[in-house]
Amino acid sequence: MSNWYQNSFFKTQFVTVFNILTVSGETFVAESMELALSEPLDPATKKLVEKFVREEHSHSHATHGFNKKFCGDDWRAHLFHRICSSFISLCEPLVSTNIKLSMVAASEFWTANAASIVLDHQLIQNMNEPAAKQLFEWHCKEEIAHSRLPLLVMDEMKINPLERFIGFLLSSLTEFWMIALGCILLVLTSPQIFNPKTWYDGFTFFFTDEKILFRTMTTMSKHFERQLLWGKT
Repeated sequence: MSNWYQNSFFKTQFVTVFNILTVSGETFVAESMELALSEPLDPATKKLVEKFVREEHSHSHATHGFNKKFCGDDWRAHLFHRICSSFISLCEPLVSTNIKLSMVAASEFWTANAASIVLDHQLIQNMNEPAAKQLFEWHCKEEIAHSRLPLLVMDEMKINPLERFIGFLLSSLTEFWMIALGCILLVLTSPQIFNPKTWYDGFTFFFTDEKILFRTMTTMSKHFERQLLWGKT
């Protein structure tokens, strides 16, 4: 696997974790939003949902193609992909439509915030591969553009605050533990873990250069309660 993010093993692998999670995650998002089409939504909202579903399937397909090209035969990446898809397939039948849509809103909340960080701070310019730049720019812009649609759907379906909170909690816990698991599989099991540059790049990625940790917390805090829990779109 080539190091297409700043020629850095750690940063490339960390972003690859998100890419792999995107393939299964956006399929879940699209299928969950399709369930809303059977609800008594406003006709204009239904058209937006149909467009949203097409875009999510398109994102998933494009990201899968990118992963196949740049992950190659890396067994770690393939194993992580199987774990993500199997876990989502196992858990999906266990939750109601309202909880699924609340999970979708939470997922879109996180991805839109991540997309804002990527675009606002021009992190795409750190990518060495033109294909990566094109994929992320397209994906980030569309994530931001339609991020409020799940909230509109929840409002029209009158999903209550408790269901919204449960959905947010389930989605957030799922995404964070999968990201942690992906980092363990793709980073900690690699011989590159013994390279001091790997640890240095991890520190700069989170704290000094990209400042991912700080930027995530500050961006998230702006909209958490107003946008997600109480449904004031």
